[in-house]
Amino acid sequence: MTGEAFSRSDMMESDGVHGAVKKPRVNRIYIVPFVLVLIFTIVSFKAQTEDTFSTVAPLSDPVRQVALGTSYIMAIVLLICKYNWTFITVRRNVVYVLAVLYVFSSSLWSNYPGIVFITFVHNIGFTAVVLCIVYYIDDDISELFMIFAGIFLIIIIGSIVIAIILPSRGIYYNGRWMGVGSHPNELGFTCMMSVWSAASCIYFSKKKIIRFIGIILIASAMLCLYMSDSVTSVVCSLFTIASFLSLINMDASKPQHPVIRLVIYAWIGVGVLIALYAFHPGPLSGRSIFQLMGRQSNLTGRTELWASGAEAVARRPFLGWSFDSMASVLSKDIISYAQFHDGYLNLVVSGGFMGLIMFILILFRYVRLSKHILKTEYAATVSMAILVMSILIHNISEASIMRVTHPLWLIFILCYFYVDNLATRS
Repeated sequence: MTGEAFSRSDMMESDGVHGAVKKPRVNRIYIVPFVLVLIFTIVSFKAQTEDTFSTVAPLSDPVRQVALGTSYIMAIVLLICKYNWTFITVRRNVVYVLAVLYVFSSSLWSNYPGIVFITFVHNIGFTAVVLCIVYYIDDDISELFMIFAGIFLIIIIGSIVIAIILPSRGIYYNGRWMGVGSHPNELGFTCMMSVWSAASCIYFSKKKIIRFIGIILIASAMLCLYMSDSVTSVVCSLFTIASFLSLINMDASKPQHPVIRLVIYAWIGVGVLIALYAFHPGPLSGRSIFQLMGRQSNLTGRTELWASGAEAVARRPFLGWSFDSMASVLSKDIISYAQFHDGYLNLVVSGGFMGLIMFILILFRYVRLSKHILKTEYAATVSMAILVMSILIHNISEASIMRVTHPLWLIFILCYFYVDNLATRS
């Protein structure tokens, strides 16, 4: 591995030269709950329907619930065995704990308190499995890159095989690929995470076999992105690739200020667009852009959903409708889907502006911790920041923020707790 992010691990491994104590190896069982949860939040075992999102789908798959429940119990038992580390970590993250408790307290004003309780249990489970893998990885982020690359390579290759050999299962009713998931957009954000994993392996691994796997993964993910026709995930994947090219050198031991570089690239892009519009404005008109993306000017019905979401917020602006997977909103016929295709709107509808404030505080702490360790852990910090930014961009037209059993929320809190863990060592 290259870069500041791995300097301590390298020193520990070569204790004969530097005199450092070799880091004890943590039992690999600590990664099992996370791996199981990640797989079972992506892979669906239900037959496809045309109204996949018209019910509370994440909470209605019995196979998924059994697998997740088993993983949660395993993670909690493992954390109890390391109760001192667990207690210190949880106590350090009061903001996150308050957000989870706020989710539970929304049962007081929900029409479906039972669903809120299930949501709360999933939040506890997600937190437990994330803490387990953070404990296992410690400061060796190369382990995380390889775990992700291995999981996503299997899922992406499996999606391609299923779509080709068993199209009735792997292809959605409208012709878009969905692979091992239950909707094309799910395959899209899986590809988005795969692109990040592949880019991380290519940049930070010295082993040719790992880089080769990264190249295979990124090529396969691009194929699935194209066949799934998930525009949001395509944009996020391109952002991920551009960010790696812009912010991380192959020799990551010489960090450059990421904000300055990002601003420079952004202004170059804006300048090119302005020049194109000045000389030939036709192709940059709103209608032409949507036609180029193969989308309608109403963003495939999203604008109507957003209007309905604004209506729901206006009716309960402060505390929201509760975190009951939109069951209360669905019962009032405000929408027929279980989400508003905007993570921020989804959050305000569920938790009101209090819920949004909770998330902003979590995000603020993440940014503050990242800034604190940027110089000493440049590669790890920036690679995590790229992934978090991709998730935040993705939530402009899809919803995953504080949404139970969603893999992007699992990844987000992993980034949050991993950066927190690194910050305690600085």
